[in-house]
Amino acid sequence: MSLLLALGRAAGRAWLAIFVVTWLSWSLLECAPGKSSERAAVASRSLIPGDIRMSAALKERILVRTRAEFDLPARPAARALDAMRLDFGLSWRDATPVSSELASGPGLSTVARSLAALVLALLGGMWAAAYSSQHVRGRRHKALSLLTSLCLSVPLPWLAMLAIDALVYGKPLALMPSGPDSGVLGMLLPVLVMALVPAAVVWGHASKAMQVIAQQPWVVASRAKGTSEWRVWHILIARSAASQVLPLAPVLLAYLLSASLIIERVFALEGAGAMLARAAEVGDVPLLIGFAGLSVAGISLASSAVELFLRALDPRRRES
Repeated sequence: MSLLLALGRAAGRAWLAIFVVTWLSWSLLECAPGKSSERAAVASRSLIPGDIRMSAALKERILVRTRAEFDLPARPAARALDAMRLDFGLSWRDATPVSSELASGPGLSTVARSLAALVLALLGGMWAAAYSSQHVRGRRHKALSLLTSLCLSVPLPWLAMLAIDALVYGKPLALMPSGPDSGVLGMLLPVLVMALVPAAVVWGHASKAMQVIAQQPWVVASRAKGTSEWRVWHILIARSAASQVLPLAPVLLAYLLSASLIIERVFALEGAGAMLARAAEVGDVPLLIGFAGLSVAGISLASSAVELFLRALDPRRRES
C-alpha cells in the first residue's frame, strides 16, 4: 500500500510540474508583444514578415486560417490542462502532434543517452571515490582531484572536440568511430564525454562523505572482524555514502538533458538537439514548451525514484 501511495505521489508531482511549466510558458508568451496567430503563421511559413506586397485582407485571411488550424488563441490554463494529458497541440512548423514528434526516435535517443551517461557518472564517480579515498594524501587522490578540476573548468564543446581529435581522428590513436552511421560503438564516446562532468561532481561529494564515514566505529569494527579493505571501501562505505550522493541524480539528469543537445550538434547525431534547434530557428513554440514540460516531468519522476531507492537502501528512511 505504501508503494502504491508513493507511486501516486510521484505521478501527481509529475503532472503538476507539467501543468505549471506549460501554464507559465504560455502565460509569458501571451504577455509578449504580438499575437500568437502571427507567430504561428510565420513559423508555418504562411506569413512572411515585412512583405509589403501582401494586402491587409490577405493577411487577415491567413491569420484566420492559422487560428482555426492551431486552435488559437487558447487560454494558458486550457493549454496546461491539455498538456497534463500529454497533448501539447500541433507543431507550428509542420502541423504534426508535438507529443508524437517528441516521442519519436530522435527524442528517445536523447533520453537514452542522458540516462546512460547518468548511470555511468554515478558508478564511475563512486568507484573513483572509493579508489582514491583510501589514501587521501596519496598520488591517486591528488591526480583525481586535478582531473576533476580540469573536467569542471573545460567547456563541454571544447571537451567534445578534444575527444574527437584524440580518439576518432587518430591524434594520437583512432580508437572509436563517431557519427550517425557508426552503430552502438559510436554512441560510447558521446556518452563518455557527457558523463565526465557529472562523474567529477559525484567524485567530489562521494570522496568527502567516504572520508567521514571511514572514521565511524562500525567501520573500525568491520576491519577488526577481518573484512577485506576492498569490501570495506567498495561495498560498506560506498553503500553508506550513496545515500548522500544519490539525491544529486535529478540535478545531474537536468544537466545531462541540456548537455546532450550540445553533444548531438558536435558529434552530428540525430536527436532532440537538432529538433529543438530547428524549432528555435522558426519559432515553433509548442514544440519548445512540450520539451520543457516533459523534461521537468522526467526530472520530477527521477527525484521520486531516488527517494524510493533510498528508502530501500536505508532501513531508517523506511521507519521514518
